[in-house]
Amino acid sequence: DYVEAQVALAEALRRGGQAAQSIPHYEGALAISPSAGQAQLGYAMALIRVRRFADARDALDQGMKAHPDHPEFAHTQRRRTRIACRSAPLPAAAAA
Repeated sequence: DYVEAQVALAEALRRGGQAAQSIPHYEGALAISPSAGQAQLGYAMALIRVRRFADARDALDQGMKAHPDHPEFAHTQRRRTRIACRSAPLPAAAAA
């Protein structure tokens, strides 16, 4: 179906090093099927690759809520922690 085709194209682009180009295809799939687990996970991973860490964190949170027992989301908490560290602002003392 259309959602599966969009996700397959997005996955091919992301895995081929074209994360930015994959994002609209993930978004298209998620617009039609917001709970598509593979689309949610791939979307989050693409967002990480383009350094949109806050958006990736939100996408991972949504995926974890929708699929708490999904095997692909088993390591999401660790990913989420790393993303939080990357997107956190520097303390004022460290920035000076």
